[in-house]
Amino acid sequence: MNISITISQARPIPPGEVLVEACLEPRGITITELASASGLSRKHLSRIINGHVGITAGTAVRLAGALGTTPELWLNLQNKVGLYDAQISVAPETVRPLVAEAIVQ
Repeated sequence: MNISITISQARPIPPGEVLVEACLEPRGITITELASASGLSRKHLSRIINGHVGITAGTAVRLAGALGTTPELWLNLQNKVGLYDAQISVAPETVRPLVAEAIVQ
């Protein structure tokens, strides 16, 4: 059975961009204020915003607590970007199925 993965045209919006555009800028919150409220370092938040590091479960919990969101929001945003990047970087011919039929839900 041949399994085809469809990749959307555009890369999902990274969580750091969502953080700035949907949470910080509209509320007039600075990175320094978010760092203080969340217990994360300003440097770490800056690295998230600039796409140098991803959001972990612990970071998601801290952002959610400080911003009144859910941890799932931040993890879902990160997972979408990670999955998209993996689908782009893994060549299909490098993976060999071990089962004759895939279970599709």
